[in-house]
Amino acid sequence: MTRVLSLLALLPATPAVAASKNPFSLDFYKLSNTDFIVTLAFLLFVGVLVYYKVPSLVAGLLDKRAAGIREELDEARALREEAESVLAEFESKQREVGEHSERIIAAAKESAEEAAEQARRNLALAMSGASRPRRSRLLPQSSVRSSRCARKPSRLRFLRPASSLPKK
Repeated sequence: MTRVLSLLALLPATPAVAASKNPFSLDFYKLSNTDFIVTLAFLLFVGVLVYYKVPSLVAGLLDKRAAGIREELDEARALREEAESVLAEFESKQREVGEHSERIIAAAKESAEEAAEQARRNLALAMSGASRPRRSRLLPQSSVRSSRCARKPSRLRFLRPASSLPKK
């Protein structure tokens, strides 16, 4: 009974009723009136849809789609949380590496300062000892030149070209 009342409530909302001049006159409800025929066809179409439970089928499909979207959203949330944890892990590793590099730089600066200080001390010591003449451990330049000139040619035959070999 409620379905019939629902259909009768839809009757004034049909396009045919809205387009006619007076839907409450008796001339409207004659079969010669095309607006009345269109209204009946519309009501029959809606009745067929309700009879075959099309609205419940459409609602079921929409619920199924909503459940699929909900699952995709849950999966996206899980992936986002995983990505955030990986990001936090990499950021902590980056901080650790930065701190480690700062410690290395500080240690290198400290060792460089110690080496510079040691070099200053050695230079000061060498400068203070420079007032007295020292004997050089190196050979004088003239003896180096003379030793080069006095060298004999190599006796290895395979290193010299064949034309320069002495004839026997």
